[in-house]
This record gives sequence, C-alpha cells and structure tokens, in this order.
Amino acid sequence: MTQTPLPSRVRADMFSQLAAMERAGLPTATAWGLLNLPSVQAARLQTVQKAVTRGSSPAMAVLNAQLFTALEGSLIRAASAAGSPAHAYQRLAESCSRKSQIEGKIRSRMALPAATLVLALLIQPLPPLVAGTLTAGSYLMQVLKPLISIAIMLALARWALKSGQFSAWLLRVPLYGKAIARGDAINFFESLALLLEAGVPMFEALPTAVATIENSVIRSAYARIKPSMQRGVPLSTALAEEISDPMHLGNPHVIEFIATGEGSGTLPEMLFRHVKAEVEALSEFWKQVADWLPRIAYSAVACWIVFGMLTGGGFAPKVPLT
Repeated sequence: MTQTPLPSRVRADMFSQLAAMERAGLPTATAWGLLNLPSVQAARLQTVQKAVTRGSSPAMAVLNAQLFTALEGSLIRAASAAGSPAHAYQRLAESCSRKSQIEGKIRSRMALPAATLVLALLIQPLPPLVAGTLTAGSYLMQVLKPLISIAIMLALARWALKSGQFSAWLLRVPLYGKAIARGDAINFFESLALLLEAGVPMFEALPTAVATIENSVIRSAYARIKPSMQRGVPLSTALAEEISDPMHLGNPHVIEFIATGEGSGTLPEMLFRHVKAEVEALSEFWKQVADWLPRIAYSAVACWIVFGMLTGGGFAPKVPLT
C-alpha cells in the first residue's frame, strides 16, 4: 500500500535526533532504536527499527516503509556509504524544519477564517429553522452544500497542481507562477548540492534532483541538462543552453554561482550559498501570503454573509408576498 512520507515537522525532528546520536557515536541500530516519534507514526517507525536491527541499511528500510522522500533516502544511502551521515542528517533537518515552519504558519493563519466560515454556515439558516419554515434536513443541506463545494474546489486545485495539463498555465498566474518556479529551482539546486556533498557522482545526482521538481514543464526543461553535460559541457553551460526561460531558474544569477563553484572546485558550497539567499526571499513571499490569505478569506466570508442577508437567505426575514 502506498503511503505518503511523514510530515515535514516529524521528519525534521527525526533527522535532528539522528544527527545528534550520530555525532555522539551511537551505533546505527541503537540510534534508530532510540528514536522517539508521536504515537501516530510509531507503528511505521517500528517497522524500520526491526529492519535495521536485522542488519538492513537505514536508507532501504525507510524507503520501504515510505517514511522519507526518495531524495532523502538516496541522500542517506550515499552519505552512509561515504562515512558518517551526521552532516546529511543535519542538512535534512534544517530543510524539513524550514518547510514545516512555512506550512505551519499558513495553516495557523487560516484556522480562524475557516472557523468563522463554519460558524457563519451554522448560524445563517438558524432563524428559519427556529421559525419552523425550514426542516432539519434542509438546514443540514444548507450547511453542508457550501462545505462540499469548497472541498471539491480544493480537490480540483490540488489535482490541477499535480496535473501536467495545467503546469504551463500555473506558471502564468501572476506572482504565484514565479513562486512555483522559484520553489522548484530551490528544490533542484538544494537537492543537487546535498547529493554532491554526500559524494554522489554528478550524472547519478542529476536525475534524483530533477525528480524533486513538481511542475512538469520545469521538470522537462531540467531533464535536458544531463544529456547536454554528457556531451562534455559543464553544468553552468548546460543550464544556460537548456533552460530557455529565465524564470525557470528561479534566479538567473545561479549560473554565475555555479560557474564560480566549478572553477574553484566548491560547487556544493556555492549552490548552498545560492539556495540560502533564495530560501530567504521565497520565505518572505510566503510570509506575505500567510498575512494576506486570512484577510482575503475574512472579506470573502463577510461578502457572502452580506449577500445572503440582502437576498433574503441570511439573517434578515423575507417579506411575505401579497
């Protein structure tokens, strides 16, 4: 059965614990046996702990249990083969923690508007219900219909985000399109830096890094980099030749960072430096989104309530027809 990886917050905690125990010199089996996770994920962790105790590699065990993403499993496997995975664990802990903070901020900001909407849905049909002009079944339908409609729209939006048919259109959405491209570019360059730092060869690291790109249009563009490099050109040149839309790079200056890293032999370090600056810029964007989404939601709920009142579907009583 296919399962989703653990939430970013839980993975960040796991990687942080593993990094600390690895630095303390604990054996791998002991470290995994001492991991402490919330009870909801404990059963999946126990499967990994048993496999590691029997001698299986942690990377293969977590991939089989689908606790981590494919990239994280590949990175742990490469770092373990090269020596101690402590540094890789710490890098992953920081990356997952950053994602968790952004996700948590948006969820917490949207909790109150969502509660306000539900409360408004419950209150609006109450007057006719109390007056006896609305049955309990009709009241329940009036409450549930908008919620079902919202759930369907969210499901369609989630499907559209993953569908290749809408990938090009999403990139043309003002502000949001640039944020998507910037986020995918960050995923690629950070993943590539992590893999290269762990000792994975470039041609093996590229497909794994490309797989972290969610938008199919951008992913197709980055997939052309490896064949170009196999013809003998460096990464910076391949990016300049194959990524025709500068927006797909997130920040076109990344090519300069990469060229500098290739010339000085510090490519992972330069990629991490670029990613750090890009993450700060993108985090600021999502911070503003988290600030404005509740305001938009409150306005939408208020307009809906006023519309209901003006059309006679809200708190105001209808005037009987003569």
